[in-house]
Amino acid sequence: LKILAKPTSHTRNVLRLLQLDSVQKVEVHCTWVPSTLAAYAPFLGQMRNLRKLLVSQVHMPAHTYSQEKEWLLSQLTWKFLRMDYLWKFCVDAVLFLKGHLEHVL
Repeated sequence: LKILAKPTSHTRNVLRLLQLDSVQKVEVHCTWVPSTLAAYAPFLGQMRNLRKLLVSQVHMPAHTYSQEKEWLLSQLTWKFLRMDYLWKFCVDAVLFLKGHLEHVL
């Protein structure tokens, strides 16, 4: 499954139609903010056979409050840690994980 454009309600509708437990690889090739990633985490959680997750261009907006940033990052790391079936997690911008990277590893 490849996501090449910013997610929309259409993207969510398509994901609802798929048999998510049969997806083994997801590639996100567009700019996301952590809140978008968190919003799509329930779909990722339904992908019980997901083996590889590639996420590129995740950026934390400069105007994000530190409390909001901490909450978003804790939610993301918690969700990723629950994906024990995931073999490979690739992200090309780790700045949004600053201070939380050790929890994901």
